[in-house]
Amino acid sequence: MIQLYSILLSKARRIEYYPLQQRQKLVKEIVDESVDLNKRKILISEVKASKLSERMSIELFPAEFPYDCQTEYFPANQLSSTKSESLFSYTPEEIEGSLNASDFLNAKVSILQGSKNVYLDLRLLFNTAKAAKIYGLLEASQSVKLEFMDGSFIYLNASHSSTGEVNSSLNQCLYHLQFPLDDFRLKELRNKHADKLTVIWEKGKEIFEIYQIDIIQKLIKCQNP
Repeated sequence: MIQLYSILLSKARRIEYYPLQQRQKLVKEIVDESVDLNKRKILISEVKASKLSERMSIELFPAEFPYDCQTEYFPANQLSSTKSESLFSYTPEEIEGSLNASDFLNAKVSILQGSKNVYLDLRLLFNTAKAAKIYGLLEASQSVKLEFMDGSFIYLNASHSSTGEVNSSLNQCLYHLQFPLDDFRLKELRNKHADKLTVIWEKGKEIFEIYQIDIIQKLIKCQNP
């Protein structure tokens, strides 16, 4: 429940980045979701877990903390990688509450840099081994569409296809993709806030809302390509 309110707050922070003609629709979505959340019952355990100590001091902090860049170099591949950061998470409404504390899908992103090329590394981890059958092959020929807050977008083309790596013991399925970034795509990713990601699998299309709208920018700055 608390996580749902956090997601709602993240959506509200997007308003200032949306084109004027699209803001009214986003505001309506936020208001409608807020009404729905307020009608739900909050578990006592959630309240206890989120309750702050009465003796906790109240201090003022900077509006934005400096990002902690961490990169690792791999001599065998002659490339460096940023740490992997959460891009978004997703759980269909119809199965909310059935996955314990986990989301149906967790997406993580990192930036790889070699001697000549820069890559966006995307990992889509499903908390069900059935995802490989549900979604099927993710073809390299099917571009991934990344939309930005200002309404513009770019297409990302994977360097390889992915069938989904199934881990039966953990009941998980991982789609791992790497996208080469040319100068144009790097410029767009460096200067714009991400909004939505459209992925076309063999068995259908999904559009995911990105909550960490500036994380790709921060990771690119760490590599400074």
